[in-house]
Amino acid sequence: MQEAGKSPPRQHPAAWVEKGELKVEHGAERPYPVVAPCRGVRLFVNGKEYTTAVVVSKSDAVKIETTNDFIAGSWTLEIASDRMAAFVKLQPARELRRELADLPPSAYLQLQLVETVHPLPPATFEEILDKLKEKNIVFGIDLKACLEAADCREQKNFAVARGQKPVPGQDALIELLFSRESKLPVAIGDVKINFRERYAFNSVEAGAVLARKTPAAPGKPGTNIHGQSVEPPPPKDIALRAGKGVMLVENGLTAVAAQAGRPKAIVKQNEVAVEISPVLVHPGDVDLSSGNISFKGDIFIQGSVGEGMRVEALENVQVGGYVAHATVQAGGSVFIQGNVLSSVIVAGGKQGFMIEGANLLREFSLLTARMKQAIAQLRQNPAFSEKEVARALPILLETKFKEIPEYAKKLAALVNSLPEDAITEELRQLTNSALKAFGGLPVYPEIPAYLESITHLADRLLAEIPAGHPRKGDVRIAYALNSVLKATGDVRVFGDGCFQTTIEAQGSVQVKGVFRGGKIYSRRNVLVGELGSRRGLKTRVVVPEGAFVHLGKVWENAEIQIGKRIHKFVREESNVKVRLDKNKEIAVSYATRSV
Repeated sequence: MQEAGKSPPRQHPAAWVEKGELKVEHGAERPYPVVAPCRGVRLFVNGKEYTTAVVVSKSDAVKIETTNDFIAGSWTLEIASDRMAAFVKLQPARELRRELADLPPSAYLQLQLVETVHPLPPATFEEILDKLKEKNIVFGIDLKACLEAADCREQKNFAVARGQKPVPGQDALIELLFSRESKLPVAIGDVKINFRERYAFNSVEAGAVLARKTPAAPGKPGTNIHGQSVEPPPPKDIALRAGKGVMLVENGLTAVAAQAGRPKAIVKQNEVAVEISPVLVHPGDVDLSSGNISFKGDIFIQGSVGEGMRVEALENVQVGGYVAHATVQAGGSVFIQGNVLSSVIVAGGKQGFMIEGANLLREFSLLTARMKQAIAQLRQNPAFSEKEVARALPILLETKFKEIPEYAKKLAALVNSLPEDAITEELRQLTNSALKAFGGLPVYPEIPAYLESITHLADRLLAEIPAGHPRKGDVRIAYALNSVLKATGDVRVFGDGCFQTTIEAQGSVQVKGVFRGGKIYSRRNVLVGELGSRRGLKTRVVVPEGAFVHLGKVWENAEIQIGKRIHKFVREESNVKVRLDKNKEIAVSYATRSV
């Protein structure tokens, strides 16, 4: 048997189909091949149709016809119930095509068909547009989707028109920027449990934003596929009210605390009122059961502050009992009716200590910025090389900027006098850079780099320091033992006195009783009933030039430093006043002298 497409030897009768065409081959005296039709095929030989097998020869006119079937498709245009969209749903048409299958040579050839199904689009582009027009669809027609639908040969849905939905209006919204709880439990970590930080008391500073109102905003109308306007629903409004200690700004849209304290919100159906409670009253002791107390307002502790606890207020702190092995810090003043034992008391807050140095820092920053500018001008001059600029630095420091090293040392001295929690990382970096550049033997080649760092840090620090004068925070206590008392204002000890205690005051210091075994640093005058001890326990008082120290009694080994001058007592004295004379030398005056 021969492969399709190749003529068999003439002595063998054969018929075959090649590329849809019937071919016949036979010898001159040999039998003829036989061809049999199949279902779906019409076989004509010399113009006569045969439905059964027939003998054919090369001289016969053979014609073979195949038939195709067509299954009509369908499509519909559907409109959404809200009239915001229209969809074409397609069921494609199908054409069943039949073709003669290629067959190899055979003396008896049974014809066979190959059938293929061809899907056809059920709708034309024009028909789809006519249907849209018929349904009065005039808005949001998607011509690209219509073209895709007209070319689609599968069962599919197309959104051929979409309306523009209305944009809903925005309901008025009031955002509370604080918790409505008076105190909140502090989350406890898995590694370390601190029972002293059990609660965070809810409080804010004056000027804090408490609530913001977003006004109701109307929506925008939409358009349906018929071109008709669709209105959005109206937005809802809610009122923002200011209660005690609160004021409204920005056309009544923002509630701001007019004073420090605990914020409260009273929420009604169509209204939110915000108010401030300025005082936190703690009825008992501050201990592990209460946790530490921190409040942006006044704090009144009716009991005592126990071991390891901490009380912090933005305003004033009053303690009805004692403070033992604890810390009390106030942005304002601290008044403790009982004794202070092994504790730290800070009045005026760390910002108060920072304000005092603002002018010094501002002058230092101005000088360093000018020197930086002078170096930049030298570098711009073509006559100056980098080496010549470096040679000019000592001259600049000795002439135009000779105050810079002095200001660097003053700044370092101020930082050393600040409370530890008032020394930020930026301030520490600034002081270190200033001392490295100008505090000792200047490192001239590195000065430009130090100036860059100093001016940058100084600008950041000045931006953080509040304007104005330092807030005056006083400390008033009955008695202190082995404690630290710091104040931006005055320190008053109205009871028995202080033992092994350090006092740092930006104002004056007055100790009614004794002060033994500690140090007093004051920016103003110091008055002490009795300084030091009979056994010569080292006790020291330091004040600036212009201030004086008045002592009812002073014992041997006590030291008084005024400015850079130091006076050490070598024996007991009474009613002593120590100050600098006009030559800036220590001057001691007294009414009586004990031997």
